[in-house]
Formats: sequence, structure tokens, C-alpha cells
Amino acid sequence: MISLKKKVLFSIFLPMLLWGSSCGEKQPAVQHQTVAAMDTMFSFTVGGEDPAVMQKCISLLQQLSRDLDYTEGKGTVGRLNTDGTVLCPDETLPLLLKETAALQNRFGYEVQLTCKPLTDLWGIATDTPYLPAAHEIAAAKGRIDDHAIAVEGKRITLTADTALDLGAVAKGYAMDRMAEKLTESNAEYAVISASSAVLLYGQKPEGAPFLLQITDPIDGGVLGSLTIRHEEPEQITMIGTSGGYERYSVLEGEQYSHVMDLQTGAPTESDLAAVTVVCQNGLMADFLSTSLYLGGTEGLEQIKDTDYQFLAVSHDGTCIQSTQLEFTKGE
Repeated sequence: MISLKKKVLFSIFLPMLLWGSSCGEKQPAVQHQTVAAMDTMFSFTVGGEDPAVMQKCISLLQQLSRDLDYTEGKGTVGRLNTDGTVLCPDETLPLLLKETAALQNRFGYEVQLTCKPLTDLWGIATDTPYLPAAHEIAAAKGRIDDHAIAVEGKRITLTADTALDLGAVAKGYAMDRMAEKLTESNAEYAVISASSAVLLYGQKPEGAPFLLQITDPIDGGVLGSLTIRHEEPEQITMIGTSGGYERYSVLEGEQYSHVMDLQTGAPTESDLAAVTVVCQNGLMADFLSTSLYLGGTEGLEQIKDTDYQFLAVSHDGTCIQSTQLEFTKGE
């Protein structure tokens, strides 16, 4: 929950796309490209006859990266944080805020978009990390309140001392927007990966499944493989991952994760090393992976929802997963 330049979510994914072989049928043209956006690398693989589809997605991604990053003073979020109010050029930011509020009403407020005062205070995984005093933490926590966000049409207003940091949801939301572009196009299938957020679209040649290798958050090796099967054209799967095992700072001899617990005002001490969520909505996958990670194993035991699956890894390497998830742990 820091800026797009210092994203709270960090990848445990190493996507490895295994394509089915062709037996006589003409295969769709395939385009590949890698683009820097939202302080990470997005890799694109798009199959289809329309060469403009991928560039439309990339253009959209670059625009979202500018508008949603609060460090870009000319972007929508940057102007909102500076002025306290902004008239948005389109529905991008209002829709993101409304959809996030709906997720908070359903799953809770462990993830809040007004977290900027707290994450800026600690500066974990930046060049200037800082170990704040208790009174500084209390003051920063007092400025975090997503109920202080007012959305009226395209106008957004924040109360005094409140500021947005969309790092916990921006990549997932960008995936949702790019999925819309793919659905409107003639793309047959697509894989868009930003490590902590992955979009799988359509059907691969001959109906082959999408196979992804998942990195072990304990030792950096391969934890296992995740199989995603699409039975219908234009089917969409979104994958989001949260963990604090690679980005951290050491302060006074102690290691602090970059994932902040808004209840304590300090880096989380979750008993999980990483959480992956699989569903049909990118914003939900992004949001929920962080929420479940912060909630730890106790929260996983209470899950009864059926519109998403999860894979969690504890610090001792134990895997906890939804029964519907097709995950095979490596030897």
C-alpha cells in the first residue's frame, strides 16, 4: 500500500506459458512485447489477427500508469492529493474508487487507499527507510480513512490531511480495463503479466490450458505449477499475489516488511509468506490477496465464498489452498 513507484504487492509469480502443439490447423498470429509501467515490467502475449489490439492495451496501460500514480504531479491522483479535489477527465478513477469501496464493504477495511501518510512515514523498501516513534505512527494512522473520499460524478474530494496511494489495487484495475479492450477486439487469447497481477484471456490453440510456475517465497525456487483451463472463448481469469518476502528494510538490526498493517500502523507480522487469489476480476484479485495476506492463516479458515480461489504459503512452506484450485506442488 505504497505508491505505484514502490508497490506493496510483490510477485511470487514466474509465469511459464506452455503452448499446445498444432496438428495441421493454422495458428493465430502471436505478438510479444514487454513494457515498463507502474514501476514494474508488463509482458504481453496476444494471439489473433488484429495487430492493433496489443498496442491499444499498451496505450491504455501507460495512460493509467500516469493518472493513478500519485508521484506524477500532473496525473489525476497527484492533482487530487495536492489540491484536495479534482474533476476527473473520465470515469477511470471514480470507478476504481467505487469498486474498491464495494470490496471493502464485503471483505473489510484491511486495505485502504488513504494509506499514503503511513507508508510515506515508514518508507520501507525506499532509499530512506525510517523507524518512527509511537506518536508519529498514531498521527499517521489518524489520517487514514477511506470514508473521507467523496465521489460525485467525475469530481472527487478528500478531507484535509488525507491522500491516496493506489498501489494495492492499481495493477489489478489496469488488468480489468485491458480485459475490456481484449473483449472488444478480435483477440483469440492473451496473457498479460505484471508479476503480482496476471490476466489470462480467451482460449489457447487446441484448447490447451494455461500453465504457470509459481515461485517459492521461502527459497526463491519453484513452489509448483498452477493450471487454468478456459472452456469458453473470451473467458477471463485474473490472478493477484501479495507477500512481503522480497521487499523489506533493515532498521536497527530488525527486518521490516514493506506490507503495512493498518491496525498496528507498522509492517505486518503475518504468519503467511504469500497469498495468491484467482478469480474473474483483477481489482478483486489484487485487493483480496493483500487482505488475506494480512489476515493470516486464521482468516483463511473462515472463507466460505465460492467466486474466488486462493493459494497461501506459510513461513514453514506449508501450502493452504481452495479445493477447486488446480495447483500441483513441486517435489
